[in-house]
Amino acid sequence: LAISPSSKSLATSQSFTFTATGGVPPYVFSKPVGSGTINSSSGQYTAPATSGSAVVRVTDAVGATSNSAVTINAAVSITPSTQTLAVGN
Repeated sequence: LAISPSSKSLATSQSFTFTATGGVPPYVFSKPVGSGTINSSSGQYTAPATSGSAVVRVTDAVGATSNSAVTINAAVSITPSTQTLAVGN
């Protein structure tokens, strides 16, 4: 049984769908460590609104497991998004 990808970086509040291969279907996805939400049947993980880390796990019908390490990074923005400057400034 393998979860893909084995590690993932996401921005806060971003979603990503993990996949499983091998093992014995059906697969059940869970989040044993960290924040965020996971859809247990589809593998869609939604990161929390704060930075940190989590683990997404897939378990197959015979109890085999595989984990993916998730890093959640705060979104970065620059203000102002545009600026007009005169030559030499």
